[in-house]
Amino acid sequence: MLLSTDVTFSAYREANSMEMLPVPLWPPPTLLSWMSVVLPSAMLSRYGLQQKLKTFLDQSKLPYATAPMDKGLVSEGHANFLGMYAGDRSTPLKVRDIVQNADLILDLGGIVLEDLNTGLWSDAIPMDRMISIHDHWVQMGSTIFSYVAIEDMLDGLIAQAPVFTGKKEAPTFDLLPLTGAAGDALGSATFYPRLQRFLRGGDVLVVETGTCMLHLGAMKLPDGVGCEGQTLWGSIGWATPAAMGRFMDSPRESGI
Repeated sequence: MLLSTDVTFSAYREANSMEMLPVPLWPPPTLLSWMSVVLPSAMLSRYGLQQKLKTFLDQSKLPYATAPMDKGLVSEGHANFLGMYAGDRSTPLKVRDIVQNADLILDLGGIVLEDLNTGLWSDAIPMDRMISIHDHWVQMGSTIFSYVAIEDMLDGLIAQAPVFTGKKEAPTFDLLPLTGAAGDALGSATFYPRLQRFLRGGDVLVVETGTCMLHLGAMKLPDGVGCEGQTLWGSIGWATPAAMGRFMDSPRESGI
């Protein structure tokens, strides 16, 4: 059912003199094939829902990928982790085909479809096969369900989602190869593989706007490593105040 967003919840119920109909929590199980994927977004972390996301992914066994802005939200060492989805700049590139050819794409939190987060607008997600669960509303095709809390939806998914038993064809996503000798000049090819091996659980990467944003997508993060990036506006200088805010809130984390 579609609720108009310009009326209050109580006004809607009073005008219709009826109880709210339940919002569908999951599509028919027949839609769950090996081509179903989950795209969780950083919005979940803003509501402290990472553990519920992990519970849902573990129980449903659905494969998942993250966009650049959502990197570090969930474990990249999980067996069902595909890699980074960013259109033609996906890493590994096979992730692009898995996501765009999926018969069901479950967008948890609302993926941000802007230039740097979509591989410079090279994404081609079929909107008619995507269900987007935002913080307070859900979109299925051209239909919008209002007054739907994302935490309630996650609780419903955890309780009702069937277990995915289809074929998995996860692409290989290994550590970056080490290159260069001790006396070589420092460059991207030699720096990022070493940064990747330097990271430990509890570290948080705060990514400044620049070429590092392009390299980090291909860098598989160890378990327990978080990441904060800002692809939406590409604001140079964002990382410094962002790091200050993050580590004032979580002083036990190690910032990089």
